[in-house]
Amino acid sequence: MSLTLESTETSKNTLPHTIDEGRVLEEYSTKTIIIFTNIIIDIEKFFKFMPILDLAMECKNNRKKRFKDLWHIEDIIDDIPDESIISMKWNNKTRGLIFKTASVVRNTNKNKKKRDEFFLNSVTTNMIFKYKNKSGVFSKKLVNIKITKTGKFQITGCKDDDLAIRAVQFLSIMNKVQQWTGQKLFSVSNEIQNMKLKKQENIPDNQKNIYMILQTVMKNRNVHVGMNINRTALDQLINQNYDNYISIFDGTTSGAGVNIKTKVEENDEEDLIFIGLDCNGNKIESRILEKGDFAVAKSKKQSYHTFLCFNGGSCIHSGKGKNMTKVFNDFLELLQEHREEIEDK
Repeated sequence: MSLTLESTETSKNTLPHTIDEGRVLEEYSTKTIIIFTNIIIDIEKFFKFMPILDLAMECKNNRKKRFKDLWHIEDIIDDIPDESIISMKWNNKTRGLIFKTASVVRNTNKNKKKRDEFFLNSVTTNMIFKYKNKSGVFSKKLVNIKITKTGKFQITGCKDDDLAIRAVQFLSIMNKVQQWTGQKLFSVSNEIQNMKLKKQENIPDNQKNIYMILQTVMKNRNVHVGMNINRTALDQLINQNYDNYISIFDGTTSGAGVNIKTKVEENDEEDLIFIGLDCNGNKIESRILEKGDFAVAKSKKQSYHTFLCFNGGSCIHSGKGKNMTKVFNDFLELLQEHREEIEDK
């Protein structure tokens, strides 16, 4: 039996012994989604007036932790209410508490001179969302949202499209904030910004409803390939035998993975999803856009699928497009075909 995404139904607690028994840990671990909207945001007022959770008040059991010493959001994430804004950054200013995930801390420790980036035309907002995984178990996740003055949302760390939509739905609380403060945080246009729609009648000119288009620009998938990998052998195999792959590997770095790339096909694009919300954030419309309805500015930079393969057999696949599963399965078939050459026994 060859290993494909659809044929990997082994127990989550059982490691595979052969590549044929390999398993996908999650179909997609995270997505990066860009949402284009028809709202114009006053970034300065958004940063100043949007409500942020006081984490010191929300921690259960009267914990007396010193928050400045708290490195990981994982330490208290279960205590934080769903759909809470915990921090915002804009123009070298910060509101709320800035936490790091364990992976960010590891990377920062390697380069202590690394500085956070602040942008004048966008607010970086960190929110906590509760979601249900495929096993039906509820969990919480830190989601990073970069919001521009032209109403574009770049959402990193999504588990699915629904979570991204919830982020925009929650931020419709801007209506209530305007009422509380008397400050105008945003205005509504009859055009979706940063995107050319050929059928502008899709956006009613009522100056009330929020319309958005979701574009998935990156998906990540984790997999265990069922064997230990000889990274040097894999790197040499790819570079010496395959023109459609590029492999990069620094053998002098302990624990480094083999970074293998293959091009995303030119017309391999994700569907765009059109969503309409009323002024209270309730969904009033949802559909897939026909390709004839829109024209998206395409990047001139070549996009790639990447496979980051580690000695222990873990592999992270990052890419985009409808053909991700096929690209993924093709790569696993390659590993299966050359198992004798690349397995670290």
